[in-house]
Amino acid sequence: SHPRCAEFMGQYPVIHLSFKNVKSASKEESMDLMKSVIADEFERHNYLLDREFLDELKIEYYTKIQNKKGTDGDYTQSIKYLSAWLHRAYGKPPYILLDEYDTPLHSAHVDKYYDQMIAFIRSFMVQTFKDNPHLKQAVLIGILKIAQESIFSDFNNPRVSTILSSAMKDCFGFTEAEVEKMASYFGLESTLDGIKEWYNGYIFGGNTVIYNPWSIVNYLSSPDEGLKPHWISTSDNRLVKEVIKLKRRDAIMTTEKLLRKEEVRKPLLTNIPYTQIENDPDVVWSFLLHSGYLKASERQQEHTHITWRLSIPNLEVETAWETVVLNWLKEDLSVNEDFADFVSGIREANPHLIERGLKRILFGLSSYYDSARDEKDRRENFYHGLVLGLLAYLGSAYAVDSNREYGRGRSDIVVVRKGSDPAQAEKAFVFEF
Repeated sequence: SHPRCAEFMGQYPVIHLSFKNVKSASKEESMDLMKSVIADEFERHNYLLDREFLDELKIEYYTKIQNKKGTDGDYTQSIKYLSAWLHRAYGKPPYILLDEYDTPLHSAHVDKYYDQMIAFIRSFMVQTFKDNPHLKQAVLIGILKIAQESIFSDFNNPRVSTILSSAMKDCFGFTEAEVEKMASYFGLESTLDGIKEWYNGYIFGGNTVIYNPWSIVNYLSSPDEGLKPHWISTSDNRLVKEVIKLKRRDAIMTTEKLLRKEEVRKPLLTNIPYTQIENDPDVVWSFLLHSGYLKASERQQEHTHITWRLSIPNLEVETAWETVVLNWLKEDLSVNEDFADFVSGIREANPHLIERGLKRILFGLSSYYDSARDEKDRRENFYHGLVLGLLAYLGSAYAVDSNREYGRGRSDIVVVRKGSDPAQAEKAFVFEF
């Protein structure tokens, strides 16, 4: 243990809140969930009701918050009041720990009540962390440092650490040395290469390899079940699907490059406005990085322009990318069986299935006006981009080359099956538009 731990352990009151489950399809339901979180924390400290300093009015307010009977305005001030009462009871100001502070805003953005939710969150944050003289120190953890909504602008110089920062870069996950030590302790050294392939890959502070602790703990607790996705099954990827659906060619082309493990370089942001996630390509890739769907390495700077190399961290996350792309095609493009025919045709080397699936997709999705342009290149690019998007789901099992030289010519798209089986490796598809 750290020598300074004894100086603080058990010496200060603590208010601990987690908004991880505050997500719903409506503002009313989300507010009810948030009130439950605050009410539970009041319940945990209900010994304060026995203190002499709580007069009748304070007890009435305390009971109202505890029983979820207060107004929205009551709850914006509730933690500030709880801090004051704890300060008076212990003679020391409390620490406030708030985990997943941005989950309510994430959900509100997806379900289209963001403006209503941000008003409450902004007031709650200011009351709790800015206008609170009874606060010793606070720690807030979330995916994003949210910009342009002013929930942080009124704070007094908060210290911010992101995935790109060197501060605390080894504190929010397992380092490579720690994973190797755990694997050795459980007698699983022989699976270490597999562990690295499945769960390795996050890079914090530009140079520190970090493993997702949830995935490592789940695997080590049940290694007989084998290496498989763990974190992905707990993640809400609705917003990820939304950002991949950007109506920009960049999104589809970049996704296809990522799945093929080609180099992708992008500028990255640490202050991310939710309102721009679906409109600004730079914001999109920054969001996916901070959400855990990408990793950033190889920082390059030319004058004031800074870019990072982006890639999919590991097999666990790669399965999420493939699943999200498939769900996008199934749910939002309504090509369930048709898309399945197209993909099965590639996998089975069956041109009839490919033709049938592609024909139905084109009739079901596109209009004459999508490809009716004056220039030939524009007509061709429509089909080229559409098929590249469809092929992205093939992922790492196939090599998909776009506009590459083969022999003495250059094909629009070439698809080659990977693997050691010579019969499979000999099968290739050439698409010309």
